[in-house]
Amino acid sequence: MAAKQDIRKEFIQIRKAIQDKEERSKDLFQQLISTKLYQDAHFIGCYVSLNNEVNTHFLIKQAFLDHKRIAVPKVVGEHEMLFYEITSFDQLQSGSFHIQEPTSTQLIEKKMMDFILVPGVAFDRQFHRLGYGKGFYDNYLKDYQNKKIGVCFKEQICDQLPYDEWDICLDELLISK
Repeated sequence: MAAKQDIRKEFIQIRKAIQDKEERSKDLFQQLISTKLYQDAHFIGCYVSLNNEVNTHFLIKQAFLDHKRIAVPKVVGEHEMLFYEITSFDQLQSGSFHIQEPTSTQLIEKKMMDFILVPGVAFDRQFHRLGYGKGFYDNYLKDYQNKKIGVCFKEQICDQLPYDEWDICLDELLISK
């Protein structure tokens, strides 16, 4: 476990030092918007970015314009995370860990989301992810059947990450250039 903590600290510092995060985030999501996956999607699960993460606000705004439904996560209790639909940024407020969470009570079933965009601190080429260490996404995604897509800057990629049997592997990565 110490190895994960050390890697987490290292990659948080790497991500913090990345320049042009806003422009690179926008470019990354422009790539996604042009795909069949996005264009065919009706309902998207998406994290609300925090600090130095790939900024998801551009994508969420575009999805609203494209008449797609958006669900974002909210921590419920100590170990559970659920997704709730939002129709506006006005439906967000600071919640657990200072993350913007939905005020909406419109709980969304996992199977309704065509894909979920997943944040992380680091990712490897085998689609493993290292999060912040609380296990919320691993717990939520363990029985999710649709696409699980990690979102990151290229600097967050490494050859191999340590992982445990409960760590959920992603289906693909969306990586900024």
